[in-house]
Amino acid sequence: MAVSSFSKKNAITSKALSSLSELDRAYSPSLWNNRGLSSEETIQRHVSTTLQESKKATEELYSKINLQYGSTLKNVLDLYSSSSTVAPGAQLIAYVHGGYWQFLSKEESAFLALPICSGSPARTATIFLAVDYVLASEKQYGQQASITGICQQMQELFTFVGNLAQVLQCSGAHFIGHSAGAHLVATMLSHRTYVNEPLKLTAREIEDCSPINLVEALVKNLLKAPNTTLTIVFGQYDPPVFREQSEKYHREIKEKLKPRRGTSDDQAFKLAEPLEIPDRDHFTVVDQLHNSVLLKDIQRCILQEGRLTRTIGLKPQAMPRESINLDQIDYSSLVQS
Repeated sequence: MAVSSFSKKNAITSKALSSLSELDRAYSPSLWNNRGLSSEETIQRHVSTTLQESKKATEELYSKINLQYGSTLKNVLDLYSSSSTVAPGAQLIAYVHGGYWQFLSKEESAFLALPICSGSPARTATIFLAVDYVLASEKQYGQQASITGICQQMQELFTFVGNLAQVLQCSGAHFIGHSAGAHLVATMLSHRTYVNEPLKLTAREIEDCSPINLVEALVKNLLKAPNTTLTIVFGQYDPPVFREQSEKYHREIKEKLKPRRGTSDDQAFKLAEPLEIPDRDHFTVVDQLHNSVLLKDIQRCILQEGRLTRTIGLKPQAMPRESINLDQIDYSSLVQS
């Protein structure tokens, strides 16, 4: 995806800026940065940085491109690892990109692969997945381009990642979502504005796909998952409304967990305190992750042992004695039928 075409089409130009309402401004993260950049420059910088780092990952890591995980041509992901062979006990990380459900792709989503995979100790290899999905702007996909359809694609992703973790005998699987991607991860774990106009959101979709309305289901699902941690992260210079919603989401989850404190569920699921990353805005909180304290948090989480099998409803299998060759896996068999 060319940087110039992305910024020209999707950034808020100075002409359009003057017509934005107060509500529109509040939900336009490209207007909130501490770098003195325009909206167009902010998005252009983000795309340029993530594309450059993703290219490095493709050049320096083992990769398998365009693995199908779902039912449409856009339901593909790229797999990255430091080696084509993976020993039992590896960690699996899937990254779901943002872009207000309308922009970006897996091509800009491998920027975390190199620092995460190369930063893993030899005894705990890491496999990184950069995920593509149908965007709301891709109307040729029909219902799949609706918010409901995009959320359903995440269920297919969850199944694929779970099956892959089972085949590789991973000791853990992790999902990272940025911006709209964080919304998709939250709804995936729960289920099963001017932005509204291109998305064509219905009132029912707003209710059904809003994470704040799915907290009870989220808690119920995550309490079944052993050694699971949920961390909500935002930048110091994120839009105030984004920060407020993140903190409210955390409070709602914490409130739902209160009745279970002191029970057998207490140790199953950990809700970390909200994490504010100093001197970062909505974009640099993720595209500068390699220079952030958050990367150390992620790496520490990766090193925690724990099996995914209860989370995804799969039966534990005996650990294979030898490493698995990633080139010899039948990835098509992992797709939800």
